[in-house]
Amino acid sequence: MKSKKIMKRPSALKLPKVNGGFRRFASQNRQAVVFAVLFAVAGTLMLVTTHAATGNDLVVTSVTMSPASPAAGNAVTFSAIVKNQGTTAVPAGTVVGVSFTVDGTKVSWNETNTAGLAAGASVTLNANAGSPGATWAATSGPHSVIATADDTNVIPDESDESNNTKRLDFTIGNTGNLYITPATSTVLVGNNVTVSVRLTPGTTVDGVQATVTYDATKLQYVSSSTTGTPYDTTLQAPSGGSGTVTVASGNLSGGVSTDGLVLSVTFQALVGSGSTALTISGNASKSGVYTNPTLTNATVNLTAPDTTAPTTAVSAPAAGSNIFGSATTISSTATDNVGVTKVELYVDGVLKGTDTVSPYSFALNTTTMAGGAHNFQTKAYDAAGNVGVSSIVSLTVKNWAEDINQDGNVDLLDFSLLAAKYGQSGAGLGRADINGDSTVNLLDFSLLAAKYGQ
Repeated sequence: MKSKKIMKRPSALKLPKVNGGFRRFASQNRQAVVFAVLFAVAGTLMLVTTHAATGNDLVVTSVTMSPASPAAGNAVTFSAIVKNQGTTAVPAGTVVGVSFTVDGTKVSWNETNTAGLAAGASVTLNANAGSPGATWAATSGPHSVIATADDTNVIPDESDESNNTKRLDFTIGNTGNLYITPATSTVLVGNNVTVSVRLTPGTTVDGVQATVTYDATKLQYVSSSTTGTPYDTTLQAPSGGSGTVTVASGNLSGGVSTDGLVLSVTFQALVGSGSTALTISGNASKSGVYTNPTLTNATVNLTAPDTTAPTTAVSAPAAGSNIFGSATTISSTATDNVGVTKVELYVDGVLKGTDTVSPYSFALNTTTMAGGAHNFQTKAYDAAGNVGVSSIVSLTVKNWAEDINQDGNVDLLDFSLLAAKYGQSGAGLGRADINGDSTVNLLDFSLLAAKYGQ
């Protein structure tokens, strides 16, 4: 604390020489001398106290910043309200100034106000100067700014120098997201997998740097590329190996404000089991200030080649069954250690249908097939291209005209249906007109009799 009050030493008390000089007078009037000295000192102290009580006293009543909620990389202007709470005005021509320190470093100030400040009056002072400029470049994290009125001690007669400051605490969050995509991928041992490093900046940035860390015992670096990136300046060419991949790029044409590619990286899987992490680190910059984006990693699942073929079978109708009609359903089962992608139905070696969803079934028009026994077989496929083939099942197509009720057998029921129409002619005879001559007669009966019991 500075002191601008100079206490004058009391003037020596002049006493007259009487009856032999000063010493003899002082000896005779000691009490009077002591009283006079004490009176002079007390008077001086009263003058000093009265002078201090009528001095000015500057305090900071408010500290604000613009923007009020800055993001990392923003240019921040600090402002303070300075009040003279004393009883004496700061005279015109005297600088009423304020300085701003962030985390202990003086960053900006205002020392241009010389209009004076009346007792009880306040003035708003915006920072308009500073070593790096009138603004502070915001960085992420917790901060404190302290505004100090008259930090250069140019105002005379200030009564209290201990109350000139005010503190504002604030926190600036991260801006944007530096991430690896896809977040999860799967690769077979010996095969390659490609991931992308991307940045959603959250603001306009002019540069980005990134490092991908990987387990070199599980993945081998193959290559990297910046093709398609909006960062048009190479600050550090992509490089990789021994567990890290690095890149640094910039943009000199106005910056990048939208999600964009930073780097594509290709790895080869060295093992065929488990998983491994790809860890991202790095930063983006705006006008020389880091934006400290959040970081999002990725996982690569490592698998061995699938060499197991699916198993499949024709499940219905049962082997040896008769089939007939235009909408016969053939059913199949299929299983795989990873997953079945499709099942195919073959009749006598010819593909007749495909199904990709379990339960697997196929609609078959047997009326287009020759009567008699046919070989039925299914094939099941998995994602790795493995194929499983079922055993052959023999089914007999019996689309005989004599099977009037189409139950797969020529029996008494069919004879009854024919007998009900016997002797009739014209339309409406249905399947009872076995030979199709528009009459149910002895010829139809003869045909049915030849197949009866089959």
